[in-house]
This record gives sequence, structure tokens and C-alpha cells, in this order.
Amino acid sequence: MTQNATFPLTESQKSYLSTVHPWYYEPDPQLWSLMSDFWLSLLAHVIAYWLLSSFFEILDKVDWEWLKKYKIHESSEVTSRNRVTKGQVFATVISQQIIQITLGYFFTDVNVETGGPISTHVPRMEALAPTVLRSLEVLVGRRLAAYLWLYKAQDIIYCVYWWAIPLARLFAGL
Repeated sequence: MTQNATFPLTESQKSYLSTVHPWYYEPDPQLWSLMSDFWLSLLAHVIAYWLLSSFFEILDKVDWEWLKKYKIHESSEVTSRNRVTKGQVFATVISQQIIQITLGYFFTDVNVETGGPISTHVPRMEALAPTVLRSLEVLVGRRLAAYLWLYKAQDIIYCVYWWAIPLARLFAGL
């Protein structure tokens, strides 16, 4: 640890961290008042699928002149090989979505902690501080790390907690 860096975080740093949060953070555990987050997570992909497929079906059926140059015309060979009717495709999609929703219902953890007041995140950020400082020392050296920590500790922790860790988890698939 550097000699100028202080633990725990100062009160002003904690105050800063307890008032700022990223745009994606929602302290309310329910995003939409019409249904719970559990059901929204189960149905969102189904709703998105039908909205987008309806949009493209409308574009396919509409006879606007400016869209004709973008339309992909199937060859007669492709059309003759396609033996599945739209009704069969519709039934298959519905059955797959029922299976997805059913599996999601049984395998989605309802007790996952979401949202909550921002103040609950401050102790987690404070616990992260020693690791962030040690990592900073390795990346930029002790002197620069000490300087950055003195003047930008709260900003560094904010970026690591709210951006670096979630992005790393996203790319790692956790």
C-alpha cells in the first residue's frame, strides 16, 4: 500500500459514492408497474420477437416503391424447396416459446437481489477499494497510483464498481 493512500474512504468520498450512480441503475426493484420483473424477464424476448417479426412482415407485404430496391426476391428453386407453411412455422415458434417460458419459470431465481437504495452499494465499493488500489499500483506504479488515489479515489472506484466489473462479467458470461 502506498504511504499517501488512506483506508477506509473519507466521508466526502463515501458521500460522493452514495449520491452518484450510472444511468442504467434502477433502485426500484420493479421496472414496470404492470408486471413483476420476474414475468417481464420471462416475456420480454417473446414480446420483442413478435414486434420485430410483425414489423418485417409488414415491410414484406407493403407495396412502397422506395422499398422495392431493398427487397430480396427468392429464386424459384428456393421457393419450390420450401415446403413449410406459415401456419406450421407459427405453431413451431409458439411451442418453442412456451418451452422457453416454462423452463425460465422453473430455473429463474426469484430471490436475486436487484436494485435497492444506492447506500447499500457504498460498503461494497469501500470493500473493493484495497483491491483497486493494489491493481492501480501494478498498472501505473506506486507514485502515480498514490497521486491518483489521493485526488480521484472515488472516481476510480465508481468506474470499477459500476462499469469495469459489470462489463467484465458480461463478456465472461457470468
